[in-house]
Amino acid sequence: MATMKKLIAVVATTFLLTSCGQKDVASVSGMDLDFNAKVETVELGIKKLEDSVTNSGEILSLEDFEKLTGKTGAILDEFDDLVETFLSDIELASAKLPTEDTVENPSKLTLLSWADGYKSWAYYQRQNQLISEECVSKAGGWMGCVYTKVQAQIDNAKSSRDKLKDTIQGIEEWRKLAGK
Repeated sequence: MATMKKLIAVVATTFLLTSCGQKDVASVSGMDLDFNAKVETVELGIKKLEDSVTNSGEILSLEDFEKLTGKTGAILDEFDDLVETFLSDIELASAKLPTEDTVENPSKLTLLSWADGYKSWAYYQRQNQLISEECVSKAGGWMGCVYTKVQAQIDNAKSSRDKLKDTIQGIEEWRKLAGK
């Protein structure tokens, strides 16, 4: 039974995010914005979130699951703030952004598509957060709840990667163009 509990906990926490905290240090004004640095900030937030999930498979108690779920909500809020800052900076620089991608900067349309990929990723992570919150509320049967929701969490995780994959590919293409 302990092995089954551990398996359920590992699967459930695999789809939760447990640590963001990445600060956006590239926020400045006008065309002084370094969009490569801004993208790196968001990428580091995603990486840190995903890395921390790898180490969160030891949750066996409701208390630990509840803590993780609460922490994940806060982390997703932080990630949303990173993306909103990214969008604000795009708007701040929009009048001076090129209409086509250049060595200096991606176009506004390209930047907005990247932000959309980040927002899509976060949306599906939030769906898994809602599932976890639902399971936390079932104090005595939280593991059973997690077990019955595993497929939904797997589907959300897959969906979260779809647009993000396109975003990452677009970023890599621009970096190649820019020699970065």
